[in-house]
Amino acid sequence: MKPVRFWKYCAAGNDFLLLDVRDRQIADPSGLARAMCRRHFGVGADGMLEVAPDPVESELIRVDYFNADGSPASFCGNGARCAAHFAWWRKMSSHEMTLDFGTYRVQASLEGEGMRLVRTTLPPAEWESDRVRVTLEEGRESFEGEIVRAGVGHAVFPVHAIDSVDLEAVARAFRRTGESEARAALNVTLVEVEGNGALRVRTHERGCGETLACGSAAAAAGAWAARRKDGNDWNILPPGGIPLEVRMEEDGTLRLSGDARLIFDGQWFPEDP
Repeated sequence: MKPVRFWKYCAAGNDFLLLDVRDRQIADPSGLARAMCRRHFGVGADGMLEVAPDPVESELIRVDYFNADGSPASFCGNGARCAAHFAWWRKMSSHEMTLDFGTYRVQASLEGEGMRLVRTTLPPAEWESDRVRVTLEEGRESFEGEIVRAGVGHAVFPVHAIDSVDLEAVARAFRRTGESEARAALNVTLVEVEGNGALRVRTHERGCGETLACGSAAAAAGAWAARRKDGNDWNILPPGGIPLEVRMEEDGTLRLSGDARLIFDGQWFPEDP
């Protein structure tokens, strides 16, 4: 197999590998994502995105996303922002475009120095009617939350002292109980309201574990807070320390904004089969 050229991107600490697939079809993208995203043994990343312009519709960019474990996902919030910057950088599109993830579309625009401020507009969040509860082993702690879909599903749990919560244990307990297959497809997100329009957020993502930031989690957290009548504009503070901004518009659409930048590019030399 010929070497694969890639571009490494970072969005608020969420890191991705971007592939320009205009002239090359990847036979096994899931396997490639597993190999390339593996920390220490590969390039290392939270996920991989294949990006190409639509052959017919101008300013439409087609995106396929794969988690670090190779599993496909219907959307990735920070990955979408990186894909938008990448499409502009590779001259697939102008600074405004629509990103098509197959079953989910978002609008994107770039501005600022180096076009690194990337905004995406997501359709309104969707909610499941039943609340969910998680109790850790030996009854140590119990958490109650809601399932919010902002492109992908998140089980959102409000907490106090977010840094002291064992997120790995919460995610494991959540996915082990209830309808396990449905729950296994969800991300698990903790939210702490800090006041003055700030939310601290931690997320255990399906397919790669806890990440330094998660764009869809930021959008889900903002939607969750807006539903509580706590405002429509939020400064999201993820573990990576680089903030994201979320605004819920009057029509319910969610605007996710933040830094997205190219770090380096290179070539991946696959092992012979």
